[in-house]
Amino acid sequence: MKTTIHRRPSLNAGLDDRSLAFHRFRESIPATYRSQAAQDIFVATLNGFKNDGSFLEIGSAWPVYINNTFSLEGGLGWRGLMVERQKEQSFPDQAGTFNTLEAYKKERPLSKHLIKDATEIDFKKELEEGNFPRVIDYLQIDL
Repeated sequence: MKTTIHRRPSLNAGLDDRSLAFHRFRESIPATYRSQAAQDIFVATLNGFKNDGSFLEIGSAWPVYINNTFSLEGGLGWRGLMVERQKEQSFPDQAGTFNTLEAYKKERPLSKHLIKDATEIDFKKELEEGNFPRVIDYLQIDL
């Protein structure tokens, strides 16, 4: 009696390298991931799901909730310079506030955080002191 082994087709069968990279990226994103309008997916796709990229985020608001670079940092190891002018913030429909800088330090360890008006920042100096590359992969301005 001949035994036939049936193998299940791979879930990745027929996907090109970019699609595979996208699926790996999506699986690596923490469950709390949420950007406002999939900006992070757009940026990751344009950059070929590059690891260790860099960003400059002006108007970064919350460190995780509807943040447009959270999954780039958490899923692909990117780091960036994040600028937010509000020292204290609150979540919609929730009581209380949180300290913006402390929240960023806790939730976004790879990035540098400035709680300051963006018009008062010497970006060249901050990027050089933060040892960022000369070419930034993603510039986000959300004011």
